[in-house]
Amino acid sequence: MRGNPSLAKEQTFHVPLVIPDRARYYLAMAFGTPPHQSQAGQSQDPGRSDLPERSPAFDRISLLIWWAILGYAIVLVFGVGFRFVINGLLDDSFYYMQVARNVAEGLGSTFDGVEPTNGYHPLWMWLLVPIHWIWQDSETCTRMGLALGTGIGSIALWNLRTILREQVGSWAAAIGLTLFLWPRFFGQYLNLLETALLLLCYLAIVRLWVSAEPFGRGSLLRFAMLLGLASLARLDTVFLLLTIGGSGALTWILRRPFWPGRTRATSVTDLLPFGLTALCVLPYLFWNWKTFGHLQPISGAMKSAFPEPLLRLEHLTQFPEFVAIQVLALGFIVGGLRRGASPFLRILGLFSIASVLHTTYTVLFMRWAVDRWHFGLLLVVGLLGLPYLAERCRRWIGKRPIDWSKAIGLVILLGIVVWAQSYSLRLRAHRFQADVRDLSEWIEQNTPEDAIFATTDSGILAYFSGRETINLDGLINNYRYRDFVREGRVLDYLNERKVGYILDQYMVGMKDVIEGNYESRPYRLWYRPEDRVSSEITLFRLDEVRRVPVDVRFSLGSAATAPNAIVLWKYRSDRQTR
Repeated sequence: MRGNPSLAKEQTFHVPLVIPDRARYYLAMAFGTPPHQSQAGQSQDPGRSDLPERSPAFDRISLLIWWAILGYAIVLVFGVGFRFVINGLLDDSFYYMQVARNVAEGLGSTFDGVEPTNGYHPLWMWLLVPIHWIWQDSETCTRMGLALGTGIGSIALWNLRTILREQVGSWAAAIGLTLFLWPRFFGQYLNLLETALLLLCYLAIVRLWVSAEPFGRGSLLRFAMLLGLASLARLDTVFLLLTIGGSGALTWILRRPFWPGRTRATSVTDLLPFGLTALCVLPYLFWNWKTFGHLQPISGAMKSAFPEPLLRLEHLTQFPEFVAIQVLALGFIVGGLRRGASPFLRILGLFSIASVLHTTYTVLFMRWAVDRWHFGLLLVVGLLGLPYLAERCRRWIGKRPIDWSKAIGLVILLGIVVWAQSYSLRLRAHRFQADVRDLSEWIEQNTPEDAIFATTDSGILAYFSGRETINLDGLINNYRYRDFVREGRVLDYLNERKVGYILDQYMVGMKDVIEGNYESRPYRLWYRPEDRVSSEITLFRLDEVRRVPVDVRFSLGSAATAPNAIVLWKYRSDRQTR
């Protein structure tokens, strides 16, 4: 069969779907251009029969939006006070910064300076190390880390603009960049986490897929390398690896083509370049196994209860934007796998499958600490898929482009996201990261240099106090500490490490403690994979060292506030009961 070109051309990657004809038609209309008949009566490639509409005006507008996003990010990095900068970040951001600083100082991969840790995604941490070689000041390093993320994110957005402009149209490129200004999307651009780097890797994968046609050996090697880098940027990329690798293997078994522009069936040699992906990831996995005895980072082990499922729909209900994108992803799976789908729809379908797998895993096995930056796969689906659907809807309105209708739609969307950005900036005033940073600087000036602190959410305290700080929730600790938590022996660990102070940052709803009207209070530490309290520390009013009353927001996206207090206690092991 391979020797017959006419038969080879008929081989396309096609997964049969049992869908009624009318439903199939509407799905095709929404998620892929319906087949058009050529003069010869043959169905043309639906991704090519309706060419992208190029508009010099909207090309300039999308370029202007790209520059506006970059300028806005630069202002947020260098043009505002540092308290405002800190309140826009997350405590987890400083897990990376603290480990990178310790690596730069020759202490190795450690958060507290003593225990080794692998509770981070490696590629972003290593990119932060040179910053700490060059600068020592914490504020400067923070701003320069954000600047690095800004540069990486801007390249990612340039790829987004290029992909949409070439595959969907100039107006869609402007829509995609505008959508990125939605706070929960834009927040993954400036958070000192790995998400900007991950977005760059993912969009580079998409751009290579849609532009390298036919997909030759060089393209395969670059594609495999990008998958490897994306895996090091965030290990959740394993779901994309499984999707692409599984699809490629399936087409090889069925003797059908898989890679863009190919007319011949997939061969074993087409899958060999994925060895380059393994070369990128295996050294990191080997280090994990040799150092910790586990392949999985400790952060994943402390969040996940795999293989014990427990449905947690609250991981989705607090992020309705991503739920909506996930619903759309189901349609893109249908559009991407149908016969004759364009390379753009095919890769969008593959990302959609990966996002469904990842979301399913999150809902079934992730016990806690799920936030918006966990949905990088869905972000790609949304930034590419929503502009595509917007362009399809606009074309349904009229056969010819109507520039004024496109302009009105873009202006309305810009108005919505600008309002959302202004609202998001106002919400920063009622976050308490800057207050923790101020307390950390007080600790640096008023406690002994050899004092040892312990707390959950320990990133800001460790980074700005300069004191040895133990992470009590375990995300940036190690498997040895995990065993203490699992066995209910955290008090033994604290005594072993000679902890002198305990910090608690969030006491919303604990009126007596917030007002200081208590004699003692329990400080409970959870073993989250099993949803149980591991250990309990008793903290006494007489042992308070520092108290900072603050009002904080108590729900995502809401401006409503509640009283809170950030309290530092002297830890006295002789007062604990077992």
